[in-house]
Amino acid sequence: GLSGDDVAWAEDPSPFGGVAILKDAVTRRSHANAFDGAFYLMVDGKGQKLAGSLEHWPGRAPKTVRPRIFPLAVSDTRTIEAMGATVPLKDGDKILVVRSLEPVHDTLMAAMRYAFAGVLLIVLVGMTGGLLMARSVLRRIARINEVCRRVEAGHLARRGGDDGRGDQTTPTAQHNNAMLARIDGPVG
Repeated sequence: GLSGDDVAWAEDPSPFGGVAILKDAVTRRSHANAFDGAFYLMVDGKGQKLAGSLEHWPGRAPKTVRPRIFPLAVSDTRTIEAMGATVPLKDGDKILVVRSLEPVHDTLMAAMRYAFAGVLLIVLVGMTGGLLMARSVLRRIARINEVCRRVEAGHLARRGGDDGRGDQTTPTAQHNNAMLARIDGPVG
């Protein structure tokens, strides 16, 4: 966007030595900032270009020193969103100071793409981790169920399901094994 420093240098031409020096300053700034989205235009009281990187005064340019967003035609086929301010000078001369908002939009779009990719990665890692944990727990529960089926078929000596992991299936397997040991003792 447009900062106070972008406009302050043009508001008071007296430290620069008057309007002629300001014209040179506009020319220097136009050349120095030619590729960073900064545009300048100084016109006389009749609207004739004195200096700057724009060829003519944009029709929708702001009329005051207060920055405002407006569409700026940078060529016959290309219009950009820009923020600008008009600095009135004596004798009707004025300076238009403009900054393109495209870099801001580009940065926001890049940030949104990275945020989306980050959220997508977190969701994928979370789902994969949850799936792997669920499969592991289901495998241990299946082993406990297999022991219960064998016991049901009459094989009381069969034990299992307690793999020592200390998760939620461990107490169930331990209780099953203890119950089988109590049953197997008198029966076996």
